[in-house]
Amino acid sequence: MVERIGEDIELIHFWSTPRSLSTSLLYSFAQRDDMEVLDEPLYPNFLRVTGIERPYREVLLSKMESDGNKVVKEIIFGPGQKKYRFCKNMASQWTLDLTNELMKKGKHCILIRNPLDVLPSFDEVLPPSFMELGYASLVSIYSKLCEQGKSPPIIDGALLEKDPEGTLRGLCEDLGIPFQAAMLKWEAGPKPFDGIWATYWYKTIHKSTGFESPRKYPLPFPPTLYNLLEQCLPFYNMLKSHVKRSGVISLQPSLPVPANEKLLVWVGDEIVPRESAKVPVLDSVVQGGDAVWEGLRVYNGKIFKLEEHLDRLFDSAKALAFSNVPTREQVKDPIFKTLIRNGMFNDSHIRLTLTRGKKVTSGMSPEFNLYGCTLIVLAEWKRPIYENEKGVTLVTATTRRNSPNNLDSKIHHNNLLNNILAKIEGNNANADDAIMLDKDGYVSETNATNIFLVKKGCVATPHADYCLPGITRATVMGLAIKEGLVLQERRISLSEFHTADEVWTVGTIGELSPVIKIDGRTVGDGGVGPVTRRLQSAFKKLVAESGKCYKSKKLAFRVSKPLQIWDKEVVNGQIKRLQDEDIQSNVLEIVGSNVQSAFITCPADPNATLGIKLPFLVMIVKNLKKYFTFEIQVLDDKNVRRRFRASNFQAVTRVKPFICTMPLKLDEGWNQIQLNLTDLTRRAYGTNYVETLRVQVHPNCRLRRIYFSDRLYSEEELPPEFKLYLPMQQKI
Repeated sequence: MVERIGEDIELIHFWSTPRSLSTSLLYSFAQRDDMEVLDEPLYPNFLRVTGIERPYREVLLSKMESDGNKVVKEIIFGPGQKKYRFCKNMASQWTLDLTNELMKKGKHCILIRNPLDVLPSFDEVLPPSFMELGYASLVSIYSKLCEQGKSPPIIDGALLEKDPEGTLRGLCEDLGIPFQAAMLKWEAGPKPFDGIWATYWYKTIHKSTGFESPRKYPLPFPPTLYNLLEQCLPFYNMLKSHVKRSGVISLQPSLPVPANEKLLVWVGDEIVPRESAKVPVLDSVVQGGDAVWEGLRVYNGKIFKLEEHLDRLFDSAKALAFSNVPTREQVKDPIFKTLIRNGMFNDSHIRLTLTRGKKVTSGMSPEFNLYGCTLIVLAEWKRPIYENEKGVTLVTATTRRNSPNNLDSKIHHNNLLNNILAKIEGNNANADDAIMLDKDGYVSETNATNIFLVKKGCVATPHADYCLPGITRATVMGLAIKEGLVLQERRISLSEFHTADEVWTVGTIGELSPVIKIDGRTVGDGGVGPVTRRLQSAFKKLVAESGKCYKSKKLAFRVSKPLQIWDKEVVNGQIKRLQDEDIQSNVLEIVGSNVQSAFITCPADPNATLGIKLPFLVMIVKNLKKYFTFEIQVLDDKNVRRRFRASNFQAVTRVKPFICTMPLKLDEGWNQIQLNLTDLTRRAYGTNYVETLRVQVHPNCRLRRIYFSDRLYSEEELPPEFKLYLPMQQKI
């Protein structure tokens, strides 16, 4: 047989946690006629580096090479006799002393298994430790490979047991190798390529002749391993979310707003990613819908009617006899922090929930709630959900609105089944929402909003006996009076809505929404009426002028201390601070013999990203009458990184799959460059901007300031530290 040199062998590195069917997979690949296998060649290096004691340690170190880099070079990358080489590795054996070439060369795969199964199995041989289990190391390996653009396929041991052939076929497809049926069976007994440790760890696999079906019911889990289980599960779940399931078409539902895929949510006392935002199963909101909530909306960096919403939240909590309720400031602070962390300063909606908290055991009694309340701040990118220009349609539900005799709607509680049943009726009728009547047949509200009508110039809305006395409802009532309109609050029959001149609904989620059809009957002339338009305009003006401001709307990179947040590279050029004579202020000068000879980049860590979601980039730069370029890297809703490069030496725009280059015209002196990243991303790639990852500025320019904002601001609107104090040319 002809010996192949290392470069000719196609390497398959398999990384795993122990007791995850990794040896079964090793035996499976060993059955191929084009494959040679290695059983944990890095194990001796791991024992040497960590000093971990094992019954076979001395024998292993004496018979196998323990220099990890030598193993990589001479064994893993060494010559062989077959086309492929399968290298089984435990994730914990990837130690810091190993060469990076191990990750760069060959194809990589990851095998995971639920720690509920791994821990008891490991414990049968030796007491497990978090380090040796390697779940954290496995996540690090996955992240490192993704950074190199080599996102590895991940398979779960549970799926491998359940469907060996389908899983192996899918894996072979991902690896770009043909599937061989021989991979499904092997002879019982030890194998010549088994590691020295086989007599300790491989007793079960030596009895097998293939992948065995999983147990119908698992064995009891040892309580002594509970703490270790809690440590391992988050890492397993993170990797599990990337598992490819063979034979299953698993399409994730598309989000109404793709940017909401990467939200940060406040739960309890911390901010966590969207997929990690969970409440305990013993929380009262899970046990009985025992919680109160508010919906808030953000306009131009301000929360509209925040104090009024908090008043109602605390009133509702008091009505339900909550104890250990957080203070007003303890609720405000998480709201502000959540919005700022998400970069939300406009077009955002907050679902604020306060539960009675976690129970010590399941049950109805609040006496079990001994942990205090749980606060949830869910902020989303969400414009008003209704069609407020063209109008919405309503039908009347058979489900009646709760009576105060049963559950008072003035308590803004989470028991929304009454409303949900009505909404189902609306959905079935292809209407936007459903009108709900009270027990006497009078209109109360819709399943989600309060409701108004206009008849012969008079505005009327139902009494808030059965419906929630909404904050937007009260706001619109106040605006109607301010506009000089006649306003009535009274019992209103359904036929009055059928024959009204105008109808609209109001609520935080949708603002003021005109209704054009009810139960198949056209309202008025079927368009948006004049009173509706008038109040929409007044409402829009009010939200622009009021609200609780929680943060300046800009995020700035100040060049006064550039190297604290930026990195630099200088070849045949210089980067220095100096005072510009025109503006009498410190600036950063970046000059070089060509535009590639020097640059500054942010963030300084090459593996980090900015994560800024504000869509407008503003740069204040001085034209040095030489070549100049800068580059912005963004992430779009297809999870693709796109680069936008602007240069004053380019004449036309060119769009390629991952980079768009654009011409830049600078006037003499100082210029303000403004980029609408949302618009650029959509026009260049037809996708939606999610966030900015990196900024890089090249020669030749003087840089006064770079900042991001939610919109473009006039010079008069900017705070002093963002002004240049000189007339500037604007470049958009």
